[in-house]
Amino acid sequence: MQIIKAHGCITDPSKIVLTRSQYFKARQLYSNFYKVLDALFLTHTLFFIGYGLNDPDIQLILENTNITFKSTHSHYSLIEAGMHETIKRSFQDSFNIKLIEYPRGLYEEANRILGELADAVVEKRFSNPAAV
Repeated sequence: MQIIKAHGCITDPSKIVLTRSQYFKARQLYSNFYKVLDALFLTHTLFFIGYGLNDPDIQLILENTNITFKSTHSHYSLIEAGMHETIKRSFQDSFNIKLIEYPRGLYEEANRILGELADAVVEKRFSNPAAV
């Protein structure tokens, strides 16, 4: 498992990418990183935590990968409940993202879901190491 902070890290605020121009500059300066990121979107299942589904930068990568070469790897995102079904279906159809919802504001429930997911991954790896 790898954790990628494509928009930077709080430990170095000078490198955080928040604006369109910062994103454009990052794509210019670190084009190879974004090529690797594009490849990961195509070849792996990604799990988004803390990702705003309205983030235009990630949407652009998802759009490009799904237009260029539709991946068979679904992605997942942990989100607060309450999104309209039409929008959820749009994310599934357009970006190949399945949404895992927790009740709005109940972050302990999000933690419980993450714990269950971690347990399921460990069980899967144990029962079939070649599949994971």
